[in-house]
Amino acid sequence: MVHSQTIRRILHSSGRKSRVAACKSRLTESHKKDRVKFSEDYNDWRSEWDKVLFTDETCISLGYFGSTRGCMSANGLETLHRITNRLNGMSYRDLLEHEMTNDVLDNHFCDGHFIFQHDNSSIHSSTVVNEWLSKQEFTVLPWPRNSPDLSPIENVWTILKRTLNFNGVNNVNEL
Repeated sequence: MVHSQTIRRILHSSGRKSRVAACKSRLTESHKKDRVKFSEDYNDWRSEWDKVLFTDETCISLGYFGSTRGCMSANGLETLHRITNRLNGMSYRDLLEHEMTNDVLDNHFCDGHFIFQHDNSSIHSSTVVNEWLSKQEFTVLPWPRNSPDLSPIENVWTILKRTLNFNGVNNVNEL
């Protein structure tokens, strides 16, 4: 029998990468109902979507431990932020403070009026984050549980990862 590390080493030496399919949680009936309600509640939105700032984190393995944070709106994509530490409620709140005051307001919503979207990960829904969000002047878009696929930024992550893989980018210095 061939060891899995041997297979990974051979794939790597030939310029290929091994991947393990992510385990996706199944949608419960409650999740499905939440998604239908969300689509019904926001079905009439047209220009309102132009005011939504979609945000998310993703893991891009390029020779460092960490994640990448990005956001997008109808006004375009924002600069990606490299996250080298493990995110928790406090570090996520600090990241939002920086992101909301600098990048977003300067580049996307100069008038300061926007609707903030993030998913319901435990970090995003922590007490410290919810307290900070409640003191902000922007609105937070209620997001259905287990529904990251509804956010258009997920498509950006897919395109980014495919582009990096296609161009053979293996580490941060090659970006």
